[in-house]
Amino acid sequence: MKRNKYVKRVLFALLILILSFSVISMAVTVIFFHTAFPRSDTPGEFSYSYSQMEEEGYSYQKVKFPSGNNILTGYFFAPDEPAALVVIAAGFGDGGTSHLAEMKSFVDSGYAVLCYDATGVGESEGSGQGGLSQPALDLDAALRFTADDDRSSTLPILLYGHSAGGYAVATCLGHDCVKAAVIISGFDHPVQLMRESARPYVGLLADAEYPFLLLENQLVFGNSQKASVCISNASKPVAVFEGINDERVPRSQRLSTTLKDADQTNISISLCDEALRDGHSGLWLSTDALNYRANHQGDTTVDLEKSNALDREFISTVLAFYQSALND
Repeated sequence: MKRNKYVKRVLFALLILILSFSVISMAVTVIFFHTAFPRSDTPGEFSYSYSQMEEEGYSYQKVKFPSGNNILTGYFFAPDEPAALVVIAAGFGDGGTSHLAEMKSFVDSGYAVLCYDATGVGESEGSGQGGLSQPALDLDAALRFTADDDRSSTLPILLYGHSAGGYAVATCLGHDCVKAAVIISGFDHPVQLMRESARPYVGLLADAEYPFLLLENQLVFGNSQKASVCISNASKPVAVFEGINDERVPRSQRLSTTLKDADQTNISISLCDEALRDGHSGLWLSTDALNYRANHQGDTTVDLEKSNALDREFISTVLAFYQSALND
């Protein structure tokens, strides 16, 4: 009898412990999602501005479109009779201005371009950025906008995304208008990325908290898909670019890892081992541009042309990839 009472007490204590841990963990997770992804209102110090683009002859039209409860702001650039529309999804916290150097190359090559600020970034609404799944919803909203807009509704769509924008690109491959996609330093799954990134700092606690992160992400954003699954299920050309020393995406979450067993001719993976260009950001920039940025951090004035010089091989590869996709 005493043994049974002891067992019951132990089980009751364990139940209380598990319930307490669950309640505390869920509360911490909710707070985390509301505080860890604040607004990002300051453009990068090496970013062009839209007014500078207009001065250089790249005229634009400012556009607005809804994403959930927020209105996002974008800028539409177009040459005469564009062959396609490139929609650029920037990395987490970066505004549309972060890829204006590529925009110029795309427009010069005969493509229209849509750059936009995601939720909680720059000129777009949102009290915060929401989480790593939010960029996927924003890109989906951008594509629905282009499908209804007279300037772009008849154009084939080419996607170009970096980091969280790269993850967003993968999840939007199912849109019929999308013909091809370039993904730079993307990751496979937003919540798994958070777990893998936290594991070196908190150990097994990252695994213990994972179910709660997953549940909160599900409640806020719905089911977040794996980028590798979306890419594998798509028959459209997808070009993945990564740096071999990406300091932000753990190896287990890199698409070069999660797609390594994919035997599909529509998927190409390029790994960069060139010094300075082998990390998470700047694969599109020349080593001279990256050196300039490293040596002029915090300067009151910077040479934007030098700091935004593109890597010629990279941009040529992207343009050839897009042209091949449109010709098929």
